[in-house]
Amino acid sequence: MSIEALAFVAAIVSGFLHAVWNALAQRSNDAAAAMISQICVAGIAGAIACVFIGWPNSSVWHWMALGSFANAMAMLLISAAYKRGDYAVTYGISRATAPWVLMPLSLWVSDRSFGLLGVLGVTTISVGVLLAAMRGAKAKDDHVGAATARAASAFAVASGLSVAFSIYADARGAIDVGALEYGVAQTVVNAVVVSIIFQLQSRRSVIAIVRSNWRIGIGSAIISTLSYLLILWVFTKLPTVIGASLRDSSMVFALLIGTFFFRERLTRWQWLGCAMFMVGVLTLRAA
Repeated sequence: MSIEALAFVAAIVSGFLHAVWNALAQRSNDAAAAMISQICVAGIAGAIACVFIGWPNSSVWHWMALGSFANAMAMLLISAAYKRGDYAVTYGISRATAPWVLMPLSLWVSDRSFGLLGVLGVTTISVGVLLAAMRGAKAKDDHVGAATARAASAFAVASGLSVAFSIYADARGAIDVGALEYGVAQTVVNAVVVSIIFQLQSRRSVIAIVRSNWRIGIGSAIISTLSYLLILWVFTKLPTVIGASLRDSSMVFALLIGTFFFRERLTRWQWLGCAMFMVGVLTLRAA
């Protein structure tokens, strides 16, 4: 198997792991607490790993800062979108927006470019992700009105822009110093930034939350960190927009997990979205 093919597989595996840990968090009694525990435990593990691996040199500190800031902004913006619109739809809009910012940026991040088939593949995946997020009923739009629905979409698009810059920064840092060295250090920075924001927003003790949710925190931290390190490695082998688009398989895997393990039913649009995603992956592979 070539390195490129291995990177394709790694991106899909990263998406699967991302869907698994999100499913664990969403199915817990307190999803927000579970996610904060995951981020904090991953940060603690990253700090321990840095003792042996070392801290990245100053040449990537600005990428680490940009990545953490953009990631924090993405979290705040998508939270604002969730308060105004349907969870799945706003998440889908956010994820479908990011590749169109990454498309030009990835040409700067990677030595490799992509042609018409690459653009077509990314387009198909983006549409697939958006369709996969569609539900049969507009959960909140009927109650809050068109203006609020538009506001939710606007926040979701802004979140997608932030996600794109977060991915861009992570890809640049991984390329410059290596996926492992950059990744473990960035988990520490992200944990600090997210903990501060969560503490200020919710006024809940992060330490108390981690103590009461350490079991799920450890399990999801292992899965999420592996997913993160895998996609960072992919960014060093494939154009960033392609790696990021492939990782959005997490949306498809989340739907399949919900269908087969939690007995959720998919709409025709969601099945179509899954099919389009697969077509997009095959198109990228042929590019």
